[in-house]
Amino acid sequence: MPTFKCVGLPAGKGKLGLTNRIYVSEADFTKLQAGHPMQGGDAVTAESGLICLANDTAPYTVAPCDAVDDGCVALNMLQRMYLSLAMNDEVEVTVMAIPKRNFVLGAATLELSLLAAAPAVKAFDAPEVARKVKTEFARQVFAPGQNFAIIVDRTQVKVTVRDMAYLDLSSIKGGGGGASEGKGGDDDATGAGGASGGAGG
Repeated sequence: MPTFKCVGLPAGKGKLGLTNRIYVSEADFTKLQAGHPMQGGDAVTAESGLICLANDTAPYTVAPCDAVDDGCVALNMLQRMYLSLAMNDEVEVTVMAIPKRNFVLGAATLELSLLAAAPAVKAFDAPEVARKVKTEFARQVFAPGQNFAIIVDRTQVKVTVRDMAYLDLSSIKGGGGGASEGKGGDDDATGAGGASGGAGG
Protein backbone atom coordinates (compact mmCIF):
# COMPACT_ATOMS: atom_id res chain seq x y z
CA MET A 1 0.00 0.00 0.00
CA PRO A 2 1.32 3.49 -0.78
CA THR A 3 2.85 5.46 2.08
CA PHE A 4 2.92 9.26 2.11
CA LYS A 5 4.37 11.96 4.34
CA CYS A 6 1.79 13.89 6.35
CA VAL A 7 1.71 17.63 5.62
CA GLY A 8 -0.72 20.44 6.27
CA LEU A 9 -2.88 22.08 3.65
CA PRO A 10 -0.95 24.27 1.20
CA ALA A 11 -0.83 28.01 1.86
CA GLY A 12 -3.72 29.81 0.22
CA LYS A 13 -5.80 26.62 0.04
CA GLY A 14 -7.76 27.11 3.24
CA LYS A 15 -11.06 26.22 1.59
CA LEU A 16 -9.78 22.67 1.17
CA GLY A 17 -10.07 22.38 4.95
CA LEU A 18 -13.85 22.62 4.67
CA THR A 19 -14.09 19.13 3.18
CA ASN A 20 -13.53 15.55 4.27
CA ARG A 21 -11.05 15.05 1.44
CA ILE A 22 -7.32 14.51 1.76
CA TYR A 23 -5.00 15.64 -1.00
CA VAL A 24 -2.06 14.18 -2.90
CA SER A 25 -0.09 15.49 -5.86
CA GLU A 26 -1.57 15.20 -9.32
CA ALA A 27 1.15 12.67 -10.26
CA ASP A 28 0.45 10.50 -7.20
CA PHE A 29 -3.30 10.63 -7.83
CA THR A 30 -2.73 9.52 -11.42
CA LYS A 31 -0.81 6.50 -10.12
CA LEU A 32 -3.61 5.58 -7.70
CA GLN A 33 -6.20 6.10 -10.41
CA ALA A 34 -4.29 3.91 -12.88
CA GLY A 35 -4.46 0.99 -10.46
CA HIS A 36 -8.14 1.59 -9.64
CA PRO A 37 -9.92 3.15 -12.64
CA MET A 38 -13.34 2.09 -11.32
CA GLN A 39 -14.84 2.25 -7.84
CA GLY A 40 -18.39 1.47 -6.78
CA GLY A 41 -19.33 0.86 -10.41
CA ASP A 42 -18.26 4.39 -11.43
CA ALA A 43 -15.19 5.67 -13.26
CA VAL A 44 -12.68 7.36 -10.96
CA THR A 45 -11.89 10.93 -11.97
CA ALA A 46 -10.06 13.84 -10.39
CA GLU A 47 -13.44 15.35 -9.56
CA SER A 48 -14.89 12.22 -7.96
CA GLY A 49 -11.71 11.31 -6.11
CA LEU A 50 -10.87 7.87 -4.80
CA ILE A 51 -12.25 6.46 -1.54
CA CYS A 52 -9.41 5.22 0.64
CA LEU A 53 -8.60 4.28 4.22
CA ALA A 54 -5.93 6.33 5.99
CA ASN A 55 -3.78 4.21 8.32
CA ASP A 56 -6.50 1.53 8.27
CA THR A 57 -8.52 3.83 10.51
CA ALA A 58 -10.88 6.15 8.68
CA PRO A 59 -12.26 6.63 5.16
CA TYR A 60 -11.50 9.73 3.16
CA THR A 61 -11.93 10.80 -0.43
CA VAL A 62 -8.44 11.26 -1.89
CA ALA A 63 -8.23 14.02 -4.49
CA PRO A 64 -5.41 15.68 -6.46
CA CYS A 65 -4.04 19.13 -5.67
CA ASP A 66 -1.40 20.89 -7.76
CA ALA A 67 0.09 22.52 -4.65
CA VAL A 68 0.92 19.23 -2.87
CA ASP A 69 4.39 17.75 -3.40
CA ASP A 70 4.89 14.23 -4.70
CA GLY A 71 5.05 11.68 -1.89
CA CYS A 72 2.99 13.84 0.48
CA VAL A 73 -0.62 13.76 1.63
CA ALA A 74 -2.20 16.96 2.92
CA LEU A 75 -4.66 16.75 5.81
CA ASN A 76 -6.43 19.50 7.70
CA MET A 77 -6.09 19.99 11.45
CA LEU A 78 -9.21 18.00 12.40
CA GLN A 79 -8.13 15.07 10.24
CA ARG A 80 -4.64 15.04 11.74
CA MET A 81 -6.09 15.16 15.26
CA TYR A 82 -8.52 12.32 14.52
CA LEU A 83 -5.71 10.13 13.17
CA SER A 84 -3.23 11.25 15.88
CA LEU A 85 -0.78 12.42 13.23
CA ALA A 86 2.07 14.90 13.51
CA MET A 87 3.69 16.64 10.59
CA ASN A 88 6.00 14.35 8.59
CA ASP A 89 4.46 11.17 10.06
CA GLU A 90 3.92 8.36 7.59
CA VAL A 91 0.38 7.81 6.35
CA GLU A 92 -0.64 4.57 4.66
CA VAL A 93 -3.34 5.06 2.04
CA THR A 94 -5.33 1.97 1.08
CA VAL A 95 -7.84 2.08 -1.76
CA MET A 96 -11.14 0.63 -0.54
CA ALA A 97 -13.07 -2.04 -2.41
CA ILE A 98 -16.47 -0.41 -2.81
CA PRO A 99 -19.38 -2.55 -4.06
CA LYS A 100 -21.55 -1.29 -6.88
CA ARG A 101 -23.70 1.43 -5.37
CA ASN A 102 -27.08 0.01 -4.37
CA PHE A 103 -27.52 1.97 -1.16
CA VAL A 104 -27.76 5.58 -0.08
CA LEU A 105 -27.26 7.31 3.21
CA GLY A 106 -30.73 7.72 4.64
CA ALA A 107 -29.96 9.64 7.83
CA ALA A 108 -27.08 10.93 9.88
CA THR A 109 -26.96 12.25 13.44
CA LEU A 110 -24.56 15.20 13.64
CA GLU A 111 -23.20 17.01 16.69
CA LEU A 112 -22.14 20.63 16.32
CA SER A 113 -19.58 22.57 18.36
CA LEU A 114 -17.68 25.81 17.82
CA LEU A 115 -14.14 25.51 16.49
CA ALA A 116 -13.08 28.74 18.19
CA ALA A 117 -14.41 31.31 20.62
CA ALA A 118 -17.14 33.37 19.02
CA PRO A 119 -19.78 35.94 19.99
CA ALA A 120 -23.10 34.58 21.12
CA VAL A 121 -24.45 32.31 18.40
CA LYS A 122 -28.10 31.62 17.92
CA ALA A 123 -29.28 28.01 17.87
CA PHE A 124 -28.33 26.26 14.67
CA ASP A 125 -31.10 25.42 12.23
CA ALA A 126 -30.86 21.61 11.87
CA PRO A 127 -32.55 21.38 8.43
CA GLU A 128 -30.28 24.15 7.13
CA VAL A 129 -27.18 22.37 8.43
CA ALA A 130 -28.36 19.11 6.84
CA ARG A 131 -28.84 20.82 3.47
CA LYS A 132 -25.39 22.40 3.76
CA VAL A 133 -23.77 19.04 4.48
CA LYS A 134 -25.59 17.39 1.55
CA THR A 135 -24.53 20.15 -0.81
CA GLU A 136 -20.94 20.71 0.27
CA PHE A 137 -20.03 17.11 1.07
CA ALA A 138 -21.58 15.34 -1.93
CA ARG A 139 -19.45 12.38 -3.11
CA GLN A 140 -17.36 12.52 0.05
CA VAL A 141 -17.25 9.87 2.75
CA PHE A 142 -17.12 9.63 6.49
CA ALA A 143 -17.68 7.17 9.34
CA PRO A 144 -19.19 7.52 12.81
CA GLY A 145 -16.77 9.37 15.07
CA GLN A 146 -15.17 11.43 12.33
CA ASN A 147 -15.46 15.18 12.30
CA PHE A 148 -15.17 17.96 9.76
CA ALA A 149 -15.58 21.72 9.56
CA ILE A 150 -18.25 23.86 7.94
CA ILE A 151 -19.20 27.54 8.03
CA VAL A 152 -22.63 28.23 9.51
CA ASP A 153 -23.83 31.84 9.80
CA ARG A 154 -20.23 33.04 9.24
CA THR A 155 -19.09 30.85 12.16
CA GLN A 156 -16.60 27.98 11.92
CA VAL A 157 -18.28 24.88 13.30
CA LYS A 158 -16.95 21.39 13.96
CA VAL A 159 -19.37 18.66 12.93
CA THR A 160 -18.99 15.23 14.51
CA VAL A 161 -20.76 12.26 12.93
CA ARG A 162 -22.45 10.37 15.75
CA ASP A 163 -24.55 7.84 13.83
CA MET A 164 -25.59 6.91 10.30
CA ALA A 165 -28.25 4.73 8.72
CA TYR A 166 -28.45 3.65 5.10
CA LEU A 167 -31.21 2.51 2.76
CA ASP A 168 -30.75 -0.56 0.55
CA LEU A 169 -32.10 0.41 -2.86
CA SER A 170 -32.11 -3.17 -4.10
CA SER A 171 -34.93 -4.05 -1.71
CA ILE A 172 -36.97 -1.18 -3.12
CA LYS A 173 -36.33 -2.06 -6.76
CA GLY A 174 -37.03 -5.71 -6.07
CA GLY A 175 -40.43 -4.93 -4.61
CA GLY A 176 -39.41 -6.19 -1.20
CA GLY A 177 -41.93 -4.01 0.59
CA GLY A 178 -39.59 -1.27 1.74
CA ALA A 179 -35.98 -0.44 2.26
CA SER A 180 -33.87 -2.09 4.90
CA GLU A 181 -32.02 0.11 7.32
CA GLY A 182 -28.66 -0.51 8.90
CA LYS A 183 -26.30 1.31 11.19
CA GLY A 184 -22.93 2.33 9.80
CA GLY A 185 -19.95 0.87 11.61
CA ASP A 186 -16.54 2.45 12.17
CA ASP A 187 -15.20 0.90 8.97
CA ASP A 188 -18.16 1.86 6.80
CA ALA A 189 -17.50 4.31 3.99
CA THR A 190 -20.77 6.03 3.24
CA GLY A 191 -21.35 8.88 0.78
CA ALA A 192 -22.55 12.08 2.36
CA GLY A 193 -24.49 13.16 -0.69
CA GLY A 194 -27.75 11.61 0.47
CA ALA A 195 -27.58 12.57 4.12
CA SER A 196 -30.37 14.21 6.01
CA GLY A 197 -29.40 14.65 9.62
CA GLY A 198 -30.33 16.43 12.78
CA ALA A 199 -27.85 18.70 14.50
CA GLY A 200 -27.30 18.23 18.19
CA GLY A 201 -25.22 20.02 20.77
